[in-house]
Amino acid sequence: MSDTFFDKSREIANDFIQSIVFLDDKAYNSFDGVDSAHDFDALKISQAFAQEKKICAVYKPISKSDIECFKYISEKADVIILDWFIDIKEDINNEIADQDAEDDEVRGKYTMSIIEYIFSYLKDNESLKLIIIYTGEIDLEGITLSVYEKLHSMDITLKKDLCKIENDYVKILVKAKVGSEEDGNKFNHLQKLQPMLTKYEDLPKVILDEFTLLTHGVISNFALKSLTLIRKNSFRLLKLYNNKLDNAFLLHKLLLPNPNDANEQLIENFSQSIEAMLNYINDNNSVLSTDLVDSWLEEISINKTKKICKQDVEINTDFLKKWLKLGYAKTFSELWKEKNHEITKLKKLDSSLSDLAKHEGVKFLKDDNDSDEDANFSILTLHKSNVKHSSSVPKLALGSIIKHIVTDVKTEYFLCIQAKCDSIRFENNRRFIFIELDVIEGDNNFNLLARNTDNDVLKFKYRNKSYDLKTFKFNPSEEKDSVFAKREEDYHYFETIHNEKLIWLCDLKDMQAQRISNIIAAQISRVGLDESEWLRRFAN
Repeated sequence: MSDTFFDKSREIANDFIQSIVFLDDKAYNSFDGVDSAHDFDALKISQAFAQEKKICAVYKPISKSDIECFKYISEKADVIILDWFIDIKEDINNEIADQDAEDDEVRGKYTMSIIEYIFSYLKDNESLKLIIIYTGEIDLEGITLSVYEKLHSMDITLKKDLCKIENDYVKILVKAKVGSEEDGNKFNHLQKLQPMLTKYEDLPKVILDEFTLLTHGVISNFALKSLTLIRKNSFRLLKLYNNKLDNAFLLHKLLLPNPNDANEQLIENFSQSIEAMLNYINDNNSVLSTDLVDSWLEEISINKTKKICKQDVEINTDFLKKWLKLGYAKTFSELWKEKNHEITKLKKLDSSLSDLAKHEGVKFLKDDNDSDEDANFSILTLHKSNVKHSSSVPKLALGSIIKHIVTDVKTEYFLCIQAKCDSIRFENNRRFIFIELDVIEGDNNFNLLARNTDNDVLKFKYRNKSYDLKTFKFNPSEEKDSVFAKREEDYHYFETIHNEKLIWLCDLKDMQAQRISNIIAAQISRVGLDESEWLRRFAN
């Protein structure tokens, strides 16, 4: 029997998880059994993870400064495991310590401080985190509620379940330490909390299962496995980009009219090396293997009937597996022969499937679609600014989509088609060329997508006539030879020399923007001739 999709996802997650850190004030204690529920056996923990071929680090704080240091460590960890009752000495000569001295209740104080820090860090540095509160306390639900209410007061949107709080990127679990049979007996009257009882040796499995539940999916598995492959083969990149090339790079940089161009070129080369590495490693253990996708299809279990080329077609798991293997032309050709239907021409079939995609999208695969999955995937393929760090500043160049609020009732959208080399290295004001974008309502023809400042999806169709071009004039940003955005509240904008505010929405990938630019250039350069009408008609 083949592994389930969860099993395969679990293997991928297991390869990815690299750093697990514990914080417990009872770590490394010589246990006397007086308070075994709050004891923490670091040796057992280390042995349990060693058997799973994982490295874990256990920290025992003895002062508040240790808590502050651990906050920085938590930024780098994939999995963070915290005690709830941390009793440590306050630092001397610390104003904050003096303020806290009035509060004798240490339960949850330091743990919540760490969790708050993690979420404040994630606000500007999105990453995946699994946090487990591993405690000797009995009131697991009360701890869960305390954490949820605190995070809710920070305007963080989370879902709360029994001893679990989560969103798309972070999961917080509250688990009970079970170091002895006596520890477990304390929960005999709390049957619904029995699944939260966790022995030391069971922690690696719990962590892996919960991390897999947070990440399992075809695309997320692809991302996790790709990152793992990059980690494992990082030495190849270091070998390729070595210090013996420093002099050659410096000479290259010195000979360029604008030396800073060498920096962008190196970034581009490095990203292409990563792409090439993933392609070369993409063998039978592919990051998107057929077995992985097939097991995903088995998990979602599709069984429905759709009208395709005026024929009812049963769409089930086996049919989709065949479709993915053979492609739609061969799959439907075989089906039509089997059903004795009239052989459908490829163009007609392609048109029918296009209509299906336009009107149903991913609803074709599942019925409970109430999200923007199709739009989100399209944006993934269109935008390079998907990975922009919140603190990075956009630069106006080929592919920038901007929003221009003309009046309270009129808003315009434009795509910058200024050549890259004309977007940099200028000292005085310069005109930038834009093509206007029409906002498309409903499911009519559109060829670009972007998200508005309120995160709503906008559908655009770009105009491709020379008379639809528009220019705005900009000064270069101070001490820079390009136009960089300014920030206002939660958005960035470019300011023209006439103080017009052009709100930045996104940047298209270079090749996407270049294709549009080429189409418009072809329209501008087309030749109009007067010729023999008889000859022209024969030519068509």
